[in-house]
Amino acid sequence: GYEWLRELGHSCAEKTAIQDAEVILITDLKAYLREADTLDAIVRGGAVAFFFPLPVGSHRIGASMVEIKKAGMGPRHFVSCQTDHPMVLDFKMDAFKFWYDESCGHPSPILNSSFEGERWDCILKTSDGGWGRSWEPVMAAGEKAHGKGKWRIGQVDLRYRVKTNPVAKIFGRRMLEPIQAK
Repeated sequence: GYEWLRELGHSCAEKTAIQDAEVILITDLKAYLREADTLDAIVRGGAVAFFFPLPVGSHRIGASMVEIKKAGMGPRHFVSCQTDHPMVLDFKMDAFKFWYDESCGHPSPILNSSFEGERWDCILKTSDGGWGRSWEPVMAAGEKAHGKGKWRIGQVDLRYRVKTNPVAKIFGRRMLEPIQAK
């Protein structure tokens, strides 16, 4: 569901003139792939496209490849905002931890997968590793400039969390913000 969008103060406008969109939420990779050239041009022209979330696998986003991987050693109840990204500079170190999940009545994991991609700016991070491989930093949320616009990927699960977790609400709103005119 899209209840979390309404709780952020957004409406889900479908079938509008996408060429005029400042922000595009992409929750269906197949739909994106059908319109990839059009969306690429819209982002290059100044829009923000926010993928929430991407499925496990290798995906071409604009002109770059990203690799979405299942969280090694299991889902995460926390991610780090210690990235120096302006979107999260004002959050406390443990702000993205043990978020209450309204759908089950208690905290539940907020991250099931992470991603890597060349020249992506990390917004939120975690580490990934496991038996036989060392733990390395990877992204839980990130963005990449594309022309005048930006691609954003958010693997952190905001569904059923923005009503009861103020940080989730603030972060969700920021991920859906258009590029500020200068």
